[in-house]
Amino acid sequence: MLLSSLLPHSGTALLAAAGSTVLLNYCVTPYVHSITTVDDSNYTAMTANLFGMRTTTDFTLDQVMSLDAAKLNRPFANFVANGTPMYIHGEVSTAGANDRWSGGWLE
Repeated sequence: MLLSSLLPHSGTALLAAAGSTVLLNYCVTPYVHSITTVDDSNYTAMTANLFGMRTTTDFTLDQVMSLDAAKLNRPFANFVANGTPMYIHGEVSTAGANDRWSGGWLE
């Protein structure tokens, strides 16, 4: 009797813990930690997931578009590069080398 009453509660707790972790990972994945310039029109953006695993995305200026142009309604993202939703702070986008590709759609 005791075991059968604990199973629904354990399942609910497990679902809540796993669900919140997946949702948090979905929210933090687009955050761009750094953008490096490979040459005049090629860039590499470094993002990380909730567990700190880094991912790099290579893209050109032609592959950067706004969320509206990409027909994407993704929270916590403000542009798409090479098909990958990303988020960068507006303050960062207007500093230094990033002026060349910010284009006003990050605001």
